[in-house]
Amino acid sequence: LAYAGGDVLGKIPRTAVITFQCDPKSPDTMKFVTEHPSLHYEFTLTSPHVCLVPPPPPPTTQPTKAPPPAQPTTQPAPPNPTTHGHNTDPKDNAISLGTILDICVLLLVVTYLSAGTSFMYFKRGARGKEALPNIEFWMAVP
Repeated sequence: LAYAGGDVLGKIPRTAVITFQCDPKSPDTMKFVTEHPSLHYEFTLTSPHVCLVPPPPPPTTQPTKAPPPAQPTTQPAPPNPTTHGHNTDPKDNAISLGTILDICVLLLVVTYLSAGTSFMYFKRGARGKEALPNIEFWMAVP
């Protein structure tokens, strides 16, 4: 890099030439080289910043490792006082097949009794326990 057109002393203008030198391991240093001829200065700038390819980062004293992935805890969480110790996990609260079958049987029994009693009461005029459907069969069951 050359600078020209500096101060004129007599008939000679000041000039400066700076030579850039790449050294990836060196700190930035500016060194005066010479003054030749008079009022013509030469400098050398040594720096890793003048390299065409940026220098690699300096090695760290401790290698950086990614933190290990979080491991799920194996201990169950303490019971929530608002749930009174009952499990509130939706996956664990799913209805089982047995519960579904119990609900279906209960609905069938209620439907059987209400439809049969309504039929016996309104169509056959039965009153009391005779209004229950198939009362003779149910009385014979031990």
